[in-house]
Parts: sequence; C-alpha cells; structure tokens
Amino acid sequence: MVVRKVWLVPVMAVVTSTLAFLSSLIVGNMDGHLKTWITSVSTAGSHSPESCLFSQFLNISAFFLILTFYVRHRQTVEYYAHRLQWEGNAWRICSLIFMWVGIISAVSLTVVANFPKTEAILIHDTAAAFTFLTQIVYSWGQVVIGFAMIPHMASTFVNFLRLFLAILATFFVVLHEAALVLNPSKNNGTNLFEVHETIYSDNQASFNQTVFISTEWLMILAMQLFLLTFTAELRFAYAHVPRVVFCRSAMEIGYPAEPRHVKIVHIPSSNMAFVEDGST
Repeated sequence: MVVRKVWLVPVMAVVTSTLAFLSSLIVGNMDGHLKTWITSVSTAGSHSPESCLFSQFLNISAFFLILTFYVRHRQTVEYYAHRLQWEGNAWRICSLIFMWVGIISAVSLTVVANFPKTEAILIHDTAAAFTFLTQIVYSWGQVVIGFAMIPHMASTFVNFLRLFLAILATFFVVLHEAALVLNPSKNNGTNLFEVHETIYSDNQASFNQTVFISTEWLMILAMQLFLLTFTAELRFAYAHVPRVVFCRSAMEIGYPAEPRHVKIVHIPSSNMAFVEDGST
C-alpha cells in the first residue's frame, strides 16, 4: 500500500498542537479559571477540564512529530543515498542524530502534556524548557543540512525561510528563559519556576511578565511555521506501508521462506499446463 499525502504528517502535528493550546485557552476562560485571555500555554492547560484537552491533543501532536522527524530523515536518505548515489556516512549519521534529537523533543512534549503545572511544576517546567531547547537544536540541524548538502532538496527561498524562523525561535527562547531566570519574584523567596504568568489588565503587569508570555507564544509560532516548511519537499514524496508477514512456524521468524522448486509441464495433446511442486 502506498501513502501519497505524506506532507499531511507535519500539518497534523501543527494542527493538533494548535488545538491543544487554543482549546485549553478558550475553555479555561469560559470556566473562569483564567483571569485574562492573555496567559502562558502552561497556565491555560493547568485546570480541569481544559487540562484534559491540552493533554489529549498534545499527546497526539507528539505522535505526529515523531512521524515527521522520521519521515524527514528517511526522505534525506532516499534523496541523497538512493537517488544521487552518494557515498559516505557522515551526512547520514548527522541526519540520524538530528532525527533522534527531534524524537526526544517529542517525548519531552508528552511529559509537558501529562504532568500539569498545578501538580508537578518542577517536572513540567523542566520538560518544557528541554522541549524548547531540543527543538531549537533540531531546527538548526535541518538548516545546516539544507545549506551544506548540494544539490538542495528544497528551494533557496525555503532554506532561507527556515534560517529566518530558526533565528527567530532561538531569539524568543533566549528571551523567554531570561525572563524566567530574572524573575523579580524569586528575590522574595518564590521558587524559580513559579513566575507570574498572567498579564493583568491593571497596573500590576510588569515588563518581565509580558516578555515571558509573549516570547513563549512567538517561539511556538515560529517552530510551527518551521515544521510546515517540510511540506515543500514532502509534496513530492510517498511512503510504503510496512508489510506484515505471517509465518507458518517459529522457525521462519527472521528467515526468508525456503525456495520451492517449481516446474511447468506441458501436455501437447490437450494444450494445457499444470504446475508440479518439486519440493517434495
């Protein structure tokens, strides 16, 4: 079976993650759990029932992210090793390493989804920071591969667009983590991870809070746009569904079936032919 719309894999990863963020934000405001529409992603998905939607959609998104990173690596190998007959393993190993970095970021995303901030703040925030950093590493890895390997799989515009998005995402992550570390509340004995994450409509809002929340959303937006750029190459790709082979006995597992010696016997009188099994 051939799957032709492979480009839908990164699209589904972006769609499901967007549903996780927006649904938790909308439901949280409708239930009165949030003081304002502008809040951090983690705060929006901290209370039930919005936390259930947040976890469900984010876990699905992590699944599609793993598929995206794997398909991206396999497409690189198919293009350079099989089509262009490139020799050497350095580029293949680099692509494989970045694939695993991406997969690790997706697994870390499931930790963010399944450990709410209200229940395990240290685990949640640590996993969130690790997810951001590994996705940044993965994006830069794809940028380097895109420019270093000639001929390019993508157009020059797509490669420079990825470079621009990677720079933006890195800039937003640095500002986000700086706002967390420089949180003024930590000087009052507050835990480092317990930064104020809601911008109030009155004068209580601070510049630190504004930077912390806005850079988180902007970084997520940059990374989602980066993932969508993979559709440029995946439009021309297709995949084969893995085959499942049923073995007649345990002895055949891992080994090809024994060849059967078959011969065709012709009968001139009747102009018919039958197959005689010569394996017995």
